Order: sequence, then C-alpha cells, then structure tokens
Amino acid sequence: MRLASMHGWRLETLQPSIVYALVFLPLFLLHIMTERSTIKSEAGEELDSEKTREIITKQKPIEIDTVKRVKKSLADKGYVLEQSAEWDRYLETTGKEAITMSDGTIILHTLASASGFFEELIHYGQIRSGRAIYGDLENTLLMEIEAKERLIRSRNAYRITDYEIELLTESLSTYKMELEKLRKGGV
Repeated sequence: MRLASMHGWRLETLQPSIVYALVFLPLFLLHIMTERSTIKSEAGEELDSEKTREIITKQKPIEIDTVKRVKKSLADKGYVLEQSAEWDRYLETTGKEAITMSDGTIILHTLASASGFFEELIHYGQIRSGRAIYGDLENTLLMEIEAKERLIRSRNAYRITDYEIELLTESLSTYKMELEKLRKGGV
C-alpha cells in the first residue's frame, strides 16, 4: 500500500484490479521468473500465447456457479480469486490458464477449465499447509506433480474432460522428467 500513498493515490479510489496489480506485482515477478524458466526448460522453447489461447478455447470452461461459490468462500477467509480480461491477457503471456500466488491469491482465466480451476485450489491447499516453497525448483516440480496426479485420479469428481486428461498426462510426464534431470544435477 506504500506504493499507492507514495504516488499520492488514494487506495479507496483505485479500481480493485489496479490495487491487486500494485500489491501483488512483486510476487508475480518472482512467480513468473520461476515458472517461465520451468516452462522454457520443459518445452525447450519460448512461451507461445497463441498455443495457450488455443488450449483454453478447446477446453470446456468451469461452471461459473462453481467459481462464484469458491470465490465467496475464499473471500470469507480473507483470500482473493481474481478474474478479468486484463488477467486473461497476462495469463496468456505466461502460458497459464491460472496461477496461485505465494499468499494464496488465485488468478484465474475467465475461460479456465475444470482442471485448471481445481489445480489452483490444490496449490492453494499446498500453500496453506506450508508445503509449497516458492523459489525452490524441486519443491515447485513436486507440487505440480502432486496436483496433476490428484486431478487425474479424481477426474470424475472434478468433471475433467478427456482432452484435459490428455494435457495433464503430458504435463505430468514433463514435470517428472524435469524433476529427474534436476535430481541428477541438471537444470
């Protein structure tokens, strides 16, 4: 909040998405650096926002009532689930349909799939339990593997489509290979 007051802005007059950007931008930058290097090393190429948009449009979006119910539940506990066109553009540039920040804030694409939505809730639980350690690549890989395995196991409960399972399985395989490389001394 110091940033807003340093520039003479009144916090209560700022749009909520601007406030979140000001407050969480440093966390985003740390998360992006970790995630971007992981994604680049997994795929061996730069992030492709066109491919991300294609994947998002091929998936069935999570039911809006589910998102609203969880958003209210999180808000009641003092946590934030944020969605907007601005966040959609940001997520597309990072190659993600959703991210969970180290403070438990969830940024969700407006067209996020069931798997994307529930994966972030799993990460939220990992953060709340103190098991997720940002900046630790091995821990990040382990948390991603755990989340994807849980989603695949619980596909019917989460109503995850075959297409999403295909993407999760590919991603799980990639994360496992990255973890194996890391443990053998590679990056």
